[in-house]
Amino acid sequence: MDRIRSKTQRLIDALDAIALQPRAKSGLELYAMLSETLNEREDAIWGADDWHPPRTFKDGVRTERLYPISTESFVPVPGFPGVTALLARREVLFVSRYGALEVQEKLREMDLQSQLLTAKGSERVIYQLNDSAGDGVWHTKNAD
Repeated sequence: MDRIRSKTQRLIDALDAIALQPRAKSGLELYAMLSETLNEREDAIWGADDWHPPRTFKDGVRTERLYPISTESFVPVPGFPGVTALLARREVLFVSRYGALEVQEKLREMDLQSQLLTAKGSERVIYQLNDSAGDGVWHTKNAD
């Protein structure tokens, strides 16, 4: 098998594929697009029949396959009720109710609450996708 790109690179590839599609009109639609795109791309690499849980409880072993972020990893963002943070192992995906997306590197030295409070204007951004109106995650319409 050819060298497999890193999880972060494969996530960015999936987001690039989503950016080529018509923009999502809601955060839920964007989440569905992300989930479907990730599963299709990861099936192409690992095979659709080779499904394993994202991690085992024995020794904390993690699979190399990317999986959609489960809903129990969704958290609200203080000061932005129209934005939900989706927590991955290495990234935080901020999704607006209108379908905008911003992906930031998750900081190991900062607790999650601090990262959520300082997310707007962060230098940790590794990907952005505006909503169908051309607005980003931190637009004022997501703050009320």
